[in-house]
Amino acid sequence: MLAQDTQADYGCVFNEQRQVSSSPKGARGLLPLGVLLKNEHGFCTGTAIVEEILTVYWIKIGATLLVFGGLMALFIRQSGQIAEGEISQSVREVLQGLGSEYDIFEQVTLRAQHGMSTIDYVMVSPYGIFVISICRYSGVLFGDAKDGEWLLKSGRQKEIIYSPLWENRKHSNALEAKLGKVKMIPVVVLVNARMKGESDPRVVRLKNLTHYMMRQKSGRISEEVQTEIKNKLKSVL
Repeated sequence: MLAQDTQADYGCVFNEQRQVSSSPKGARGLLPLGVLLKNEHGFCTGTAIVEEILTVYWIKIGATLLVFGGLMALFIRQSGQIAEGEISQSVREVLQGLGSEYDIFEQVTLRAQHGMSTIDYVMVSPYGIFVISICRYSGVLFGDAKDGEWLLKSGRQKEIIYSPLWENRKHSNALEAKLGKVKMIPVVVLVNARMKGESDPRVVRLKNLTHYMMRQKSGRISEEVQTEIKNKLKSVL
């Protein structure tokens, strides 16, 4: 009677050996895994339901792996990069390591031809006045001294930016207007970016900044002129 009721309700029954005694198509043989499972409430779970559960399960695993892979890729790409809040400090530490010949002035704001100009660092030395601009972009830069606009590529993103060299030139002009005619040494520091191909020698990666600065030792500025320049810079800070 039980077999008949079960067959009527579900279309098949199975014995202890999990043999199909009857099916909607009259086929006989071993019951495929998941075709018919009876729980404690007497309900059967068909293949479609089991497959749906497995599908949801694998979707969750796939989504988890995808998120994890994305986070790992982001970590690998950003490893070795300096956080935005630490960029200025990283450059300052390099400059401070140059020695007592170099006097550091940070965030020097001057009146420029069109508005105000803020220079990241001005270094007064016996060899000239270093005008240092920090390039805070991350990615690969394409451009040279003659280009007013550069291309920045970061992953799949592309952006047109104003030339850091041209920006530095504006800073140098503003500084010259304040200090008078004096030897200016422009420097653009790349912290988290790099140039594609051969770059202008004035564009320097942070790791090469000390080497570049130490090579700029042609010519001399008297101590008297250095003192005058430093006093003028202090007046605008």
